[in-house]
Amino acid sequence: MPSTSWRSHFLPSCSVAELQDIADGLSGFVLPTEPANEVYPGVLLGDAPTALSTYKLNQLGVTHVVNVAQAPTISMYPPSDTLKHSKWQDWGAVGGFVRTSEAYYRHVGMEFLGIPAYDTITFNLSRYFYEAACFIDEALASGGTVLVHCHAGISRSATIVAAFLMIKRGMTAQEAIRVIRSRRPIRPNSGFMQQLCDLNETLLGERRRARADLAARNGGTSVAVL
Repeated sequence: MPSTSWRSHFLPSCSVAELQDIADGLSGFVLPTEPANEVYPGVLLGDAPTALSTYKLNQLGVTHVVNVAQAPTISMYPPSDTLKHSKWQDWGAVGGFVRTSEAYYRHVGMEFLGIPAYDTITFNLSRYFYEAACFIDEALASGGTVLVHCHAGISRSATIVAAFLMIKRGMTAQEAIRVIRSRRPIRPNSGFMQQLCDLNETLLGERRRARADLAARNGGTSVAVL
């Protein structure tokens, strides 16, 4: 029978099915009952209406916003003079996108990061993992509160929060999904789940190499593989 060390080198550290089981929980997938939930200290996961209401964001103490459903082209935004009218929110969430920008939050002094992501299994959301993780981490380090949102707050934005927890808080993909799911129902699509598994492999590899380097510097000859 292969040793645990051999198996940890060659078997995947997680699978899409495993992450989906964690996300679904014992009762299966259900829609969130709240527009936004604090899924980690200082990190709120929420939906489009929450993101579009600067009044609500102020009530929640939000200082930074990550829109993981930003409209990908300028043509999807309303004319600039629409910003002057209260009906701007009517333009806000259409076709799975949320049309906000730095300008939308400037008057309330909130920092903004936009990610033009599609909620499809083929979209490469992983190219934004590190940028978003750094943005969230820096916001928390400054004492801020971050809203991470997409359209419904269950797939694109949940994936970004999971990536942050993995990159900046040292969690595995399983741990990250479990932490988020304990506070809000989520269901990233299978493509995003696979990207989290790929990130898991990358981070585990980096940690193994770091341990090996440390052991070599300390004169050790073997390193436990976790």
